[in-house]
Amino acid sequence: MIKKMCLIGIILIVALTAGCVQSKTQAGLGSIELEFSSGPCMDYDYENEVDFFNSLPTIESQWIGRNTLQVLVTEVLNCGEKIHSGDFKMVGDEIILNYNSPSCGTPTSIDRIIPCAECDCPHEMTYSFSKIEKKEYTFKLERIE
Repeated sequence: MIKKMCLIGIILIVALTAGCVQSKTQAGLGSIELEFSSGPCMDYDYENEVDFFNSLPTIESQWIGRNTLQVLVTEVLNCGEKIHSGDFKMVGDEIILNYNSPSCGTPTSIDRIIPCAECDCPHEMTYSFSKIEKKEYTFKLERIE
């Protein structure tokens, strides 16, 4: 009787965990890991300000080793805005790079309004993907407010 109960328990555990693993794989993310960082307003060449801002956003990628993809993004925000976090979505061979940055002039969760400044400012974001298949990807940048 005890052997029968143990066998039923093992079968039940295998059945439940098999569905979870398959669910992760079907989501397309598998074991891809993301490390995200962003910096404060960066210095830039004020003499060529118009050309610089017209060239943004930029997205540059490079492979580091066999399974680490580093993506460097430069985007312009109002000087009163900050980047809070970053995430991604995979759609086929496209990686959608998300960053969370509420726009100035919008209310926050504590009923404050993010002030707008009289300037714009470039920010760098780094998305480091590890355990990702080495192949060509396209990138799209999306702001989440």
